[in-house]
Amino acid sequence: MRDVPLKCECGQISATASDLSRKNSNRAICHCDDCQAFARHLGGEALDDLGGTDIIQFSPAHLTFTSGLENLKCLRLTEKGLLRWYAGCCQTPIGNTMPTPALPFVGVIHSFFDLSAEQYDDAFGPVTGHVFTKTATGDEAQIAALKKAGPTDWFKLVRLLLTWKLKGDSKRHVFFDSETGEPIVRPHVLGAGSEEVAS
Repeated sequence: MRDVPLKCECGQISATASDLSRKNSNRAICHCDDCQAFARHLGGEALDDLGGTDIIQFSPAHLTFTSGLENLKCLRLTEKGLLRWYAGCCQTPIGNTMPTPALPFVGVIHSFFDLSAEQYDDAFGPVTGHVFTKTATGDEAQIAALKKAGPTDWFKLVRLLLTWKLKGDSKRHVFFDSETGEPIVRPHVLGAGSEEVAS
């Protein structure tokens, strides 16, 4: 296990993921419409050539913000959608959580990790799978190859989620107030065309 540094592009928000390893995290690339819309709303730099977002999924109990928490922002694409966290200072996408801390899970986007590509691969290993490939974009031959590769390792992710739940990580969720269960930042909702409709 190791401590992994994270920071936004401008460096105002920094964090540490403690005791993180390949065993207690999961690496997948998501091609869903919502992840694409979130990335494009922030400038699109988190997307790969096929409209995918490289995400490391782990328990939020491992994550600690060390500076710049006042710059943390949150949005939802719909009133009932996932909470999507980002740096208000420089628009760096940070990650996704469920709407409540009941399921202790965070999917941290690769652009928030303060690691080189080689260090990132060494820390988290190869991608375990691609999800929502039906909405992948770009080269048709490459998309077809993704679909043939098979689904992500859902068994590993479910096992990890159950482990985190049983360990009580819902009470150690860095994105939610431990007393009220409310997000530490009030999310704003995006409407059609990724235009802000509430704040």
